[in-house]
Amino acid sequence: MQRVSLLYKEIAEGAGIRCELIRPIDRVGRLRIFFPLINKWLSYVDKYFVFTIELIIYSFWMSRKYNIIYHITDHSNAIYSLCLLGRGKVVTCHDVLAIQSMLGAVPQNPVSFTGRLLQKIILIGLNHSPIIVCVSRNTEIQLRSIISNKMVKIFTVLQPLNYDFSNINGNHALDIIHDIPLLYRDNLSHGFILHVGGNQWYKNRIGVCQIYVALHRLRSQLGQLPIPLILAGTPPSVELLEYINKHIDLPIIFLRTPTNRQINALYSLASLLLFPSISEGFGWPIVEAMACGCPVVTTGREPMSEAGGESAIYINPSDIHGSARILNEILNWSSDRRSNQIKMGYENTKRFSRSDFLQSYLSIYDYSLNHILKN
Repeated sequence: MQRVSLLYKEIAEGAGIRCELIRPIDRVGRLRIFFPLINKWLSYVDKYFVFTIELIIYSFWMSRKYNIIYHITDHSNAIYSLCLLGRGKVVTCHDVLAIQSMLGAVPQNPVSFTGRLLQKIILIGLNHSPIIVCVSRNTEIQLRSIISNKMVKIFTVLQPLNYDFSNINGNHALDIIHDIPLLYRDNLSHGFILHVGGNQWYKNRIGVCQIYVALHRLRSQLGQLPIPLILAGTPPSVELLEYINKHIDLPIIFLRTPTNRQINALYSLASLLLFPSISEGFGWPIVEAMACGCPVVTTGREPMSEAGGESAIYINPSDIHGSARILNEILNWSSDRRSNQIKMGYENTKRFSRSDFLQSYLSIYDYSLNHILKN
């Protein structure tokens, strides 16, 4: 979320808007050296006590000089709305998955006592935020079902990408991903299946591997060559490693904590992005891949379908064998069919422009200043 804040600041300053980025400073948290068992609680003191006092003082002082809009760029910090009374405030909501889990709507994602307490605090903050901007229409619909304060104004603004993703020449892209194991690196120039994401339950990394195993068996039955799978993102969970060890003979590759540049290269080389998420706040890899000329196969439900539009190929991740057949059809596309799909993807990415994002937020800022502050 720090990258999101920096992106917003960069776009606003590019339009001549004076911005200042403020966030909690690690003060009490430094004591974790002596008290490692309460590291999380020490961080909470900095975030919810020290920084809250600083915000109150800061907003009081700045209100004497300027007409200010406070943009809370991550809804998990919505509680700060209560510290900025009488000011123009806008909160960006990326997803409500954690809040839904706290409310018991997502049984596959149990929440601890402290987690439930934190999400209740976040929900209080959202209910006291005059304007909330969602990153997808799906998030807006879910948020409206949760917010009890009907005075809160809720909008949707599609975000631009936070990195300049674009197609990279094949040899150059191979040089960038030099961390790929040598055993498979020579095969990557002939294509591979790519997934980008972490171990969160909704990312469905296990589902990715299950579909891939079914694809491998299908290609073997048809006498077709195997194709590698690259999982780019956080290190694999124990559960994921256990599953993969059962299929140790398959070319499944992990690229841990890749840089944006490496991800850009992977998108440019991949035969397709497999993104069978169960749920998302939005699903940025869908748009990122399309911007790099990579066909996208994703779940046929919102918000993935909102991101992919008519330019993605949709599957039902629970239908493992059906998904594998669709993937193999895509791998066997003619060059013309693939080229047409890539063009559709490029066209889809135009919906996520910085200029449209800026104009939408400028209108929301103006609404906040000219309506909220008058009430």
